[in-house]
Amino acid sequence: MQTFISMRDQTDQATEEWEKLNYDIHTLRYAQREVHSRWKKILLQLGYQGEVDALLCVSSQSQIRHEEEHPTEAAKLLEQLLDHTSLFPTETGHQSRYLCVMERLVSLDSAEDFVRLAKEKYPKK
Repeated sequence: MQTFISMRDQTDQATEEWEKLNYDIHTLRYAQREVHSRWKKILLQLGYQGEVDALLCVSSQSQIRHEEEHPTEAAKLLEQLLDHTSLFPTETGHQSRYLCVMERLVSLDSAEDFVRLAKEKYPKK
């Protein structure tokens, strides 16, 4: 995303290239909002009404932390989501931020329930 924004900012606005880059940025942002919304719906179903925004909040410090706790189990469960659900549209690419969220769910013993609900709600098509 940052690469697209940087490229667009260096391009003249009156060109087709700028319009294409702007469209790509818009498409990526929409896909990211869609993924965030899907995760939020499943977390709400699991009963995390008060904590859903905190669970989904990822910063650069969170990404450093993810190497400390349960990386193997969380990575395996995230891989299951990628392989067996349509939770992530293809245009969203790698979702490392959701590895942090999955690690939080592993810590809360809710990760497997999350994966089960994701498979039910967003099956691979």
